[in-house]
Amino acid sequence: MRGKIVLPVWDPLAHREARKPTNDERVHLGLSVAPPQPTPSGRPTYVVTYPVARDAESAAVLRRIAARGDAEIGSHHHAWETPPCEPDDVDRHAYALSLPSSQFEAQLSSLTSAVADAVGSRPVSYRSGRFGFSAAHVSALEAEGYRVDSSVTPLFYEAHKGGPDFVDAPLTPYYLSYDSATRPGTSAVLELPVSAALNRRVPKCFSPADAPRTASRPL
Repeated sequence: MRGKIVLPVWDPLAHREARKPTNDERVHLGLSVAPPQPTPSGRPTYVVTYPVARDAESAAVLRRIAARGDAEIGSHHHAWETPPCEPDDVDRHAYALSLPSSQFEAQLSSLTSAVADAVGSRPVSYRSGRFGFSAAHVSALEAEGYRVDSSVTPLFYEAHKGGPDFVDAPLTPYYLSYDSATRPGTSAVLELPVSAALNRRVPKCFSPADAPRTASRPL
């Protein structure tokens, strides 16, 4: 069975430089020079942000990629640059989970329409920028026709900054629950968690059952 390789498309240089708007010239040049290539184990899915999808030259490259049939174009949600957003969303680099539900749904609709307009078909794969995903988003994803999410990152913890807590998330795919992003449920949205592992030894004082949770949270 072939898998899915998810590749976000945004401008990391602009992202670092005080959250300036995306430089789409760099983005579409990068896509043109290094188009995605399928592998025996899976095909690429490029998840793109709203500014990338709305840029005419980037959209033209994305359409060519989609027309080849060996890659998928999905949605990458940056809450601070997807309309409707407020100056405060930009200043605080907002996690999507911090948005009011009405604003999240409006942003998701804008992003979905932008990607659909760019490539000629509605996206079915979604990733939340900064991994700011919440189970409260599942119903909205279903309503917009999404079938796959790849926002959950096992062992990842940013709750101390107002972000997500995915420490307990499964390491293998599961259908999302409506009340917990880290527990399998009955929704129609398949979660493909980001590959994750510890990069250091767990202190011996922690039991195997407690080690993943304790080692990944600030002490």
